Amino acid sequence: MQGGLVSPEGAAQSQPEAAFAAEVTTTTAPTQSVPATPLGGGLPITTSEGPKLFSSPTDGGGSVGGAGLDAATAHRPEQIPELLETIDLYPPRDPLTYTDFDKKYPPDRHGEEAQPNARVWRVYRDRVNELDDDLIQGWNSTLDVLLIFAGLFSAVATAFIIEAAKQLQHDYTQYTAVGVFAVLAALNTTVPAPASLPDFGRIPTTTRSRWINGLWFASLTFALIDALLAILVKQWLVEYASRMRQPTGDGRQWARRHFAFREGLSKWHVGVVISSLAVLLHVALFLFLFGLLVFLFDLDHSICVAGAIFTGFTASFYLAATLAPLWYGDCPSMTPLLAHARGV
Repeated sequence: MQGGLVSPEGAAQSQPEAAFAAEVTTTTAPTQSVPATPLGGGLPITTSEGPKLFSSPTDGGGSVGGAGLDAATAHRPEQIPELLETIDLYPPRDPLTYTDFDKKYPPDRHGEEAQPNARVWRVYRDRVNELDDDLIQGWNSTLDVLLIFAGLFSAVATAFIIEAAKQLQHDYTQYTAVGVFAVLAALNTTVPAPASLPDFGRIPTTTRSRWINGLWFASLTFALIDALLAILVKQWLVEYASRMRQPTGDGRQWARRHFAFREGLSKWHVGVVISSLAVLLHVALFLFLFGLLVFLFDLDHSICVAGAIFTGFTASFYLAATLAPLWYGDCPSMTPLLAHARGV
């Protein structure tokens, strides 16, 4: 028709064509693509229509590599931090791929690896507890050996000291014998009276008796001091273990406390003190052996010479084994005390 008028037949034909054109326009409209991501869960993104949440296949909102945008999940930007707390950025792993370590220490969520109760603190606590148990057990074993040896040695040394101490005391048996002899001489004129009685104010001692008693008393004193200090150090170790067993608010706080107390063991040289106790007991033993040689000198020279040979060999071997690590780094006779002296 002319004049811009449309016939009824043309109007009937234009309606299907308009519908078809609208459908074609809709299907051929450019879609907005979203880059693929290996992360599971939902990720907030910003589109031309405003902020929306990109859903993973598990959310039913489209595929990870496609353009699945669910308009029902659109949120305002200020809600994104709250959404991130509920999103699992790492999808669950297949249980068959878990190692024994993962089963014992479950992995943390992304961004929570340094939280107060994170896995790293649980791993740290178990590992350092194993190291502490080995260290404390070794020290306690050493102290137990020192205490047993100090007790046996003190008993043996005391028996010898009882006999040697008599040389530093008045011989009352001799005084009694001289007094009885003087009385008999006074009653019997045929028996000559002693010229003089012993001086009760003076103790008849010799240089040899002084050396014997001095060495043996010093030996016993060192052994008793060693036992006392060993008991004291064992109390320190018990207190350290007790501190480590005290509960804390979280794993990170426990790690800080453990580091402080563990550093205290090194700062106050507890290992050096324990090694020094062993050296002190060794000194006590050699003092006793030297005193024994002096004691045997007047009794029998042959026995004294044999004892001197064995004692000299033992002392030489002890000094060589103790000082060898100063020149040979691979020598197994290194002690904490020598290592500390070498480091100084």
